[in-house]
Amino acid sequence: ALDDYFSALLGEEVEVTDLEHELDLLAQELSSVEPEPEPEPEPEPEPEPEPEPEPEPEPEPELQMQYAESDSYQFRENYAPQLEAPNLEDVQRLL
Repeated sequence: ALDDYFSALLGEEVEVTDLEHELDLLAQELSSVEPEPEPEPEPEPEPEPEPEPEPEPEPEPELQMQYAESDSYQFRENYAPQLEAPNLEDVQRLL
């Protein structure tokens, strides 16, 4: 099974090298063809006058942030779990 696998891989490598060879031949043919003369560059058009800058829009009145009085802050404080220090005797027994 491994022999079939490797022979298939080698067969694919041969195909790849054949394709690379064909590409090289095509590149040589294209480079051997006389390049087309480059067209003469067009004269640069005269720059258009810059448009007048638009007047800046008046700034909108800033929205004032109003904080809603929420009971959620008090809820967190009242119902926060109380952490108790572990009993050292229990910890020593577990170790």
